[in-house]
Amino acid sequence: MPKVTEALFALSLQGALMTGYTSFRYQEPWTLWRELLPDYQGRVNAMSRRNDVLSMGGYTLAEFKQFYAAFLAICAGHEFLCFEWGKQAGCFPISSAIMIRSHDAWEELTSRLSGLSRQICGSVVRDLTLAGGKSQDLHISPFVPLGTAADLAVAPQFPLHSNMEENILRICSDLRPAIYQAMSDEKERDMLVELKERLKHRDVQGPIKMPNPTPDIDLLLKDEGSSTLVLCELKWNRKTLHSREIIDRDGEVLKGISQLNKIKQYLLKHPKHLAQLRRLPRAFTGYQNVYFLLVPRDHWLWIDPTNDTAAIEFEAFAKVMGGAQDLLSAVHLLLTYEWLPVENRDFTVRHERATANGVSMESQMFQTP
Repeated sequence: MPKVTEALFALSLQGALMTGYTSFRYQEPWTLWRELLPDYQGRVNAMSRRNDVLSMGGYTLAEFKQFYAAFLAICAGHEFLCFEWGKQAGCFPISSAIMIRSHDAWEELTSRLSGLSRQICGSVVRDLTLAGGKSQDLHISPFVPLGTAADLAVAPQFPLHSNMEENILRICSDLRPAIYQAMSDEKERDMLVELKERLKHRDVQGPIKMPNPTPDIDLLLKDEGSSTLVLCELKWNRKTLHSREIIDRDGEVLKGISQLNKIKQYLLKHPKHLAQLRRLPRAFTGYQNVYFLLVPRDHWLWIDPTNDTAAIEFEAFAKVMGGAQDLLSAVHLLLTYEWLPVENRDFTVRHERATANGVSMESQMFQTP
C-alpha cells in the first residue's frame, strides 16, 4: 500500500469513535476516497471490453464506469477501515460492516466523488437496487432496500468482487430490452473493428450488405494464393449468470448457423453476386476452399462441424487467424479444435473445503496454471 494511502487510513482511524462493542463510526474520508479513486478507475477500465458510448438508458457505459469506480473507492475504504479497526479493538466491527445510507445520500455521495450529475448517479443507484422477485444476486444489485424508510444497505465485499460490466448489461437486458438489443448490434460492430485491427495482414472485409431477406455477411476473409474464402457470422451475447439462461443463449448462437446457411444458399444461386459488388475478383464458386464460420464471443457451445461449417470461439479465432500461416492452414488449425482447454494443460481442478460454524462444504475449483 502506498505510504500516502496508508497515512490517510491511519488518519481516518484516529478520528473514529467506538459506538458499541462491535461497532464504530468515522467521518467521511473525502481525501482518502479521492486518493483511492484513480486506482479503482484503472481497475474498472481494465475490466471493460465494450465501447464506452454504449447507452444503458439514461447514461452511457462510460458514465456507469465513472460511477462504479467512485462506488468501489467508497466500498474499499470502508472495508479496510473495518479491518484495521478490528485489529486495534480486538473484535471485528460486525455491526458497522454494512454501509447504510438513504437513496439521496448515496446519490449525493457518488455524484460528488465521481463528478457526474446527481440525476445520472440516482439512475444508476436505482438500476443497481435489489428488486423483489427479479434480482437474485448482490453482486449484480448491491443496493438492498431496508423496509419503507428508503434506506439502502451495501455490503462492500459484493461490489468489490463483482464483474461490473457484465452486471450492468444483465440489468439493461432485463429493464430495457429495446435498448439492450440496439446495444447488441453495436457490440458486434465492435467485434468487427477489433478483428480488423488484429488481422491487419489478412484481406478482411465486412460488413457486406446482402439482399433481403438474406442476412448480411459480417466478415469476409479471402486468400487468392490458397483459393480460400471464409465467411463469418459474429455473435456477442451476454454471459449467462443462471442456468436457466443457457437455453436462450444457445438459441441465439444457433441462430447464427441458420444465418450462415441462408447466406450459403443465396451465394450458390447467385455465385457472381460478390464479384458484382467488387468484393471478390471472381465468382464465389470459383474458389476451391470455402468455409462458413460462426464466431461467438462470451457464450460458445459445441456444434458438430460439417465439411464447410463450424463454430469457433472468438478469441481462438482471432489468435489463430492472427498467425503468419496462409488462410487455408489457419482454418485447418482451427478445425482441429486444439484451442479447446485441456485439463492439466490449460487448467487444473481441485476440491477445496470451506468451514463455517462447524459446517463444511466442499466444491470443485478451476484454476489456471
